[in-house]
Amino acid sequence: ISGCVLRPWGFYQALATALEWGVLDRLLFASDYPASTPAETRAKLRAVNEAWPGGGAPIIPDRAILAIEERDSLALLGLA
Repeated sequence: ISGCVLRPWGFYQALATALEWGVLDRLLFASDYPASTPAETRAKLRAVNEAWPGGGAPIIPDRAILAIEERDSLALLGLA
C-alpha cells in the first residue's frame, strides 16, 4: 500500500477495487518512508473508510485492514 495513503480517496478506491476483485490478501503493508512514516501509514489505513463521508460506499472490513497490517510479507513473497 506504499504511496497510496497520501491520497485518501484514491487509497480508498484502490482498496475497494482490491476487495471487489478478491485480492485484498495480496496487498502488503509498506509506508513509503520518508513520505509517510509507518505510524502515519497505519493510521491512514485504519481510517480508510472515512474517505467516503456520508456512507453508501462499500466498507473495507476491519479484518482485512488488520490482515494487511499483520501479514507476513516475506512468506507471501516466498522468502521466509
